[in-house]
Amino acid sequence: MRVAVLDDYHHAMGASPAWERLRRHPAIDEIRVLTEPLTGQALAEQVGDVEILVAIRERTRFPADVLASLPKLQFIAQTGNHVYHIDVEAATRQGVAIGLYRGASGGSVGAAELTIGLLLTLWRQIATY
Repeated sequence: MRVAVLDDYHHAMGASPAWERLRRHPAIDEIRVLTEPLTGQALAEQVGDVEILVAIRERTRFPADVLASLPKLQFIAQTGNHVYHIDVEAATRQGVAIGLYRGASGGSVGAAELTIGLLLTLWRQIATY
């Protein structure tokens, strides 16, 4: 399986230990980390043969024509909180799944868990001030 990470202009993904572990996974043939933003035909030329795209930011647009130029694409992993840059209907028709990572700045489960924990602390008077 081929994976491409898009728009990593901070060069954060290429050196990440997690990505190094993923590179060694037997199902992964290649991971490309692209640092320059790409659009249209340039995007298709660079990643037209990948099955998974990791879009770090919403700057890369995926309208229907771009999705059509990525025939092997199966999954877009989006690190942001929105999919306004992806033609979701075209992706659905093409069989491309979209996954969102909602980190601490975007409605994470951790924030809800912390809130519940703090409520229990107050309710049960676990901590006194």
